[in-house]
Amino acid sequence: MMGGMSVAAAESLFELLLLTFVVLVLTICIFILILKQLGFIKKINKKINFLWIWTQIIPIWSFVAIPITLIKINKQVKAYLKENNLENTYKPSYGWIWFLTSIISLPFSPFLIISLISFILFYKHLEKVENSLLTLR
Repeated sequence: MMGGMSVAAAESLFELLLLTFVVLVLTICIFILILKQLGFIKKINKKINFLWIWTQIIPIWSFVAIPITLIKINKQVKAYLKENNLENTYKPSYGWIWFLTSIISLPFSPFLIISLISFILFYKHLEKVENSLLTLR
């Protein structure tokens, strides 16, 4: 026993944390691929270096890179919509909710499900914004 915790319990905790970490890294990779896929983001992201975006995979650094990327995307989406006189259907809160639930899920693995749900909602929101922009053009 290590400090009141059995070896089996410590191993289970480690496996749960490892699973959480792997899922979060995969989610970040999918986020990066989504940014490259969505058409309106491609036009906007000319100002964001994709090398910068790929640095989000680096553990711990991602907690700095993701918020900066979200801020850049928020600013550039708003500027793009304003330049083209388009209705602002983009809500940055979806990205921030995903980021915050990802942070919470590290020490509290059950929040991983909430993080994944918020990521799916964020993706669906980006997809909806793109579809609304395509219908406006």
